[in-house]
Amino acid sequence: MKSKIAAHSLGFKLFFVASVVLCAAFSSAQTKSTTIILKPPVTQSEAVKVLNKSWAMISDVLKLPAKSPVTLTPSGAPVTKEQFVLALEQIRVACASKINRTVTPRKFDLTKTRQSESDRLAVVELIKKGYLSPRSVPVTGKNGPLSIEEFGDSLGYFLCRLAEMCHLPDRKFSPSMMNPNG
Repeated sequence: MKSKIAAHSLGFKLFFVASVVLCAAFSSAQTKSTTIILKPPVTQSEAVKVLNKSWAMISDVLKLPAKSPVTLTPSGAPVTKEQFVLALEQIRVACASKINRTVTPRKFDLTKTRQSESDRLAVVELIKKGYLSPRSVPVTGKNGPLSIEEFGDSLGYFLCRLAEMCHLPDRKFSPSMMNPNG
């Protein structure tokens, strides 16, 4: 009986020592300093490529000329908020003939937007018509580079609004537009 207890005790001691050694090995590996790698901002070349692809899709669907209205010059420099807003405004203006709806202008506090003169009219127009949120990154804060997430979110918001403005829904499939009297 004592030999069984001694064997179990020895097994438990070996298991305990092995566990301590493994825990120590893993904890020392976890305490090493880690560096966070930040994603670089979107470059002008990347922005031009994405905006031209977006324009190719828009022009194909809306039957517009294939030449992109975006005048941003491709380079390795980061695209600024100002340049991005002006590019979106160029796309919106190029699609103006296909917009089927009139919107009630969105009210917003102009003092909360960026105070840049070069894109002031574009910012006001895009926010008023709902193409950009009044609290979105491209229209707030100082003019500076856009991250990939900020660029993508703002472009997606813009494209959704553009699609909404260019396609009038069919009364047959839109309950809110159906005649309540039959």
